Amino acid sequence: MSRELLGQIDLNTNTLYEGTYMKNVNAINFNRITNDGFIGFHNNVATAAASINLKDVRSQLDAYKATIGKFSDYTTSVAEAAAKKGASEQDSKRTIAFRNFRGTVKVLTGSLDQQRSALAKEIWEYVKGYGNAGSVDQKSLTGIIESVIANVQAVIGKEEYAEALAGSELELAFNALKEVQGAFVEANQIRAEERRIREETTSKNLRNDCISAFRQLINFAQYNAATKGDESCMAFIDKVNVFIANSRSLYKARAKARAKAREGATPEPRDAAALALPVNAAAGVAEGRINAA
Repeated sequence: MSRELLGQIDLNTNTLYEGTYMKNVNAINFNRITNDGFIGFHNNVATAAASINLKDVRSQLDAYKATIGKFSDYTTSVAEAAAKKGASEQDSKRTIAFRNFRGTVKVLTGSLDQQRSALAKEIWEYVKGYGNAGSVDQKSLTGIIESVIANVQAVIGKEEYAEALAGSELELAFNALKEVQGAFVEANQIRAEERRIREETTSKNLRNDCISAFRQLINFAQYNAATKGDESCMAFIDKVNVFIANSRSLYKARAKARAKAREGATPEPRDAAALALPVNAAAGVAEGRINAA
């Protein structure tokens, strides 16, 4: 079936094509479905579509499965990347700075200057247990360094250590550690925001590809059910409506649970995306919400 012909088919049950009513597909708001639920829904639809007894459906079904696979693979890779968070340049620098600071403190515990030795020994109590700091993940290292900085700051703030600290290797190493930790925090915030924007945009685009392929498949089934009386297409549409009903019941139940948890809070306004979504006229796809009723 040509793209031009598909573009003429409306999923509204009241639409006529050559004098025949289209079989209805119920409304579903994909914006309210979690990623796992979204993937599960489309996998179910793809499985059901395999029972359509028309050769022309194969190419559309393959394209549909491909979009589902891409979205599924992307969400998995994003989750793994968020969990692993490979070491950044700034993270490597702060690991070196922490090791240098810890090493400096250890050496100064044996200083002939009694005040410097006393200062170093007091600080050593806070850093001696972190000899393996380079082997921990970024989040854990952040907690270690922030704790050490806070404790050391309290120690060097003591009046009796002012002279021993001034201009010492310890002061230089501590300042370097604080500087590189600040640089890491800033870089990590920028990286997190960039990742969020990138992942959000990519995820939305891949979701819309799935929705577009879904709509094309539904158009195909409706057309053949209406104009050829194809029973396999009719059965497929009935199954899709069952999947839609299940998904709607889930997201409505979540909405009720959230409302109950808020109890007395001002109700959220209805999702603007569910009220008026831009439609791609060529593909016949609303971004996020399919309303075929």
